[in-house]
Amino acid sequence: MTTKPHKDTALVKFLDRRILEMKPKTQSEMAFEAGFKNANVLSMIRSGSAKLPLDRVPALAKAIDCDPAHLLRLALDQTVGSTSAAAIVEILGSPVTVNERGWLDEIRDASQGGDPRVTTRSRTTLRNLRQVSARKTFAGFVVPQDGPLTKAEKGWVELLRVICFDGVPTPSLPVVQVLREALDAQRRYSSPR
Repeated sequence: MTTKPHKDTALVKFLDRRILEMKPKTQSEMAFEAGFKNANVLSMIRSGSAKLPLDRVPALAKAIDCDPAHLLRLALDQTVGSTSAAAIVEILGSPVTVNERGWLDEIRDASQGGDPRVTTRSRTTLRNLRQVSARKTFAGFVVPQDGPLTKAEKGWVELLRVICFDGVPTPSLPVVQVLREALDAQRRYSSPR
């Protein structure tokens, strides 16, 4: 009897969806690019029979064209369990994806270099962004690597993850415009009169 102890993990669900989206690229090609000597290893990970080794995360992320930080979060949860993964994240900080860095860059720019707290008002505004149609995205979006995240920025990242069901989209023009309006309103509301 074959057991699949990891079949219900978020990593397996993500990997299954991502491999299907990568067609016409074959699973064997992806396994080879990720450095697996046997393509069956990727099949076993995809089915939930095996865990994704953490040392394969960067190569597999490249092979399936996804952000390595996102894949690392999923692999950590699968490898060490959610409690231990939460402890690792608490100590080292959560891996931030390229898209999340893009959001943080926009928040920093919209707040004019400030460190805005996540308030009920800003949270509500961000949750409403899900309804904004994102048709045009920034081409070649480049995010500066300018140091560690502040506590408020970590709050923004966590909020974005919750809003987007752990799949943070690339910032699009309509969504960024709404975000800037919300931060401008918060700044006007918070500033001394």
